[in-house]
Amino acid sequence: MGPPGESYPDRPLTSVIMENFAVRFADLLENVSQRVRAMTVDRLSKVITLIGIGLGAALLGFVALVFILVALFRLLSIPLGVTAAYAVFGGLFLLAGVLVWRMRRSKPITGEANG
Repeated sequence: MGPPGESYPDRPLTSVIMENFAVRFADLLENVSQRVRAMTVDRLSKVITLIGIGLGAALLGFVALVFILVALFRLLSIPLGVTAAYAVFGGLFLLAGVLVWRMRRSKPITGEANG
């Protein structure tokens, strides 16, 4: 069998077309499935991978923050004592809470009921 543009004078046209039909149809289905996969599964797998990496990084960051806070508390409790270290940490968290409270939205969103 020759290239697609080659003529076959001794064979009818329908036999030449139908001879390649199964192969061409299989190639068409494979191309369609590859395009659908590229538009859906491949993109989602990248997103899921990034979400997993982000969650892992957030967890490690949170654990590191806890360890740093415990270390700072213990270092602070050496010269001041445990009660004063609790007072200092409580004051810092109180100031952080006041700062966050002041940064909140002061005007209600339009359409919300006041009350």
